[in-house]
Amino acid sequence: MGVLIFAFALTLAANEVAEKLAVVGFSTNMLTYLTTQLHMPLAKAATTLTNFGGTSAATPLIGAFLADACIGRFWTIAAASVVYQVVRANCQAMHTAYVGRW
Repeated sequence: MGVLIFAFALTLAANEVAEKLAVVGFSTNMLTYLTTQLHMPLAKAATTLTNFGGTSAATPLIGAFLADACIGRFWTIAAASVVYQVVRANCQAMHTAYVGRW
């Protein structure tokens, strides 16, 4: 039993380390992209990344609350999928408009 608990704890620790490495890598690359490709000032790029991180942390909590207390798992996933598709289409249209200026 003790070996099983140790293996589980080790797996959790490795998962947390991998997640932190991914977040740091993503943040570094996104900051570079925002400042070099989109010519965003460094302060605005940092604010954008901070807002993205906060939103990324809060969204699963909101979804969990909706799924458990209000509308159920299926409708939460369905609504989140619709929101995702609308935002994705909007971002794609904005990107096309932005790239089209060059």
